[in-house]
Amino acid sequence: MLLLDAYGAPLGYVLNGVDKLGLDIPIVGDGSVAATGLISSAPPSGVLGTPAVRNLVVEIGKSIRYDASATWVTRAVAAMRAIGPIRSTLLLAYNYDALPLVQAAAEQAGSTDPAPLAKALEDPKVHAAAETAILSRYNYSAQRHDPRPAASEFVFIKPAPIKDGQFQSAGQ
Repeated sequence: MLLLDAYGAPLGYVLNGVDKLGLDIPIVGDGSVAATGLISSAPPSGVLGTPAVRNLVVEIGKSIRYDASATWVTRAVAAMRAIGPIRSTLLLAYNYDALPLVQAAAEQAGSTDPAPLAKALEDPKVHAAAETAILSRYNYSAQRHDPRPAASEFVFIKPAPIKDGQFQSAGQ
């Protein structure tokens, strides 16, 4: 197995090199691989549908894979699309969730002052109340105020075309 962390042209060189060497091994790419348009574009600008990606899967957040039943995500995408075209994946769309998180924290804290908001963000009940779309939980703690998504927030998928920031399944 080849675990791959590459972005842009170097990713293409690695995938084409593996193919040229005739290596028939599983390739697992991370978010940087998923964010490279090369794997979601057909030739001549990409490698989607070619032997170079036949053994590739990429790890992405669930919100980055189109799912019509994911109501909060479809609403978020519609809101973003109303502003303008979505030109990249939703890989770093956490900013969309900031306002619902702060709103839920302010409601629990009964304040908009920074210290009570920060403390409220550490409470799992705030995350349960926040209507977030990109991640279901941010898992903040007193030690860390950065997104620490659970493993259940991620899926492995085959490369596919991207529309409105999300990987599409066949026929979408």
